[in-house]
Amino acid sequence: MSELLKLDTTGNLRDYIPGHPGRSRNSAHRAIGHTLHEKSDRFFQLSSGITVSATDIEIDDKKKKVTVVNESIINGAQTQGEFEFYIKELKEQGEEPEKFHARVEFMVDSDKNSSLMPQLLAIHLPMLRSCL
Repeated sequence: MSELLKLDTTGNLRDYIPGHPGRSRNSAHRAIGHTLHEKSDRFFQLSSGITVSATDIEIDDKKKKVTVVNESIINGAQTQGEFEFYIKELKEQGEEPEKFHARVEFMVDSDKNSSLMPQLLAIHLPMLRSCL
């Protein structure tokens, strides 16, 4: 999960992300938070997850490493913010978050000037396990 928290959100056009000055949690944030606290084992099924745009994804099978180039969350910044809020809450209580699975979808378009539909890649659980 720590790798998901590092993702940039500059490509996200929305301005209601709680981390931005003057913003606060709304009902969507609270619903995500409730799922994390009460049904984290079903988070993968109950959340639409995070969508990340990138110009490239490099996969090193030998090292079991994925490198995402010029990444930005374009949908799911609320989810990312709630991950951070959830971890902070638990750490303040002296607890560690349980591991859970989250859906992350990558849209890769190496030509930033292209008007073509970006190639859609879903990187599923085996590669995400290192992020959790």
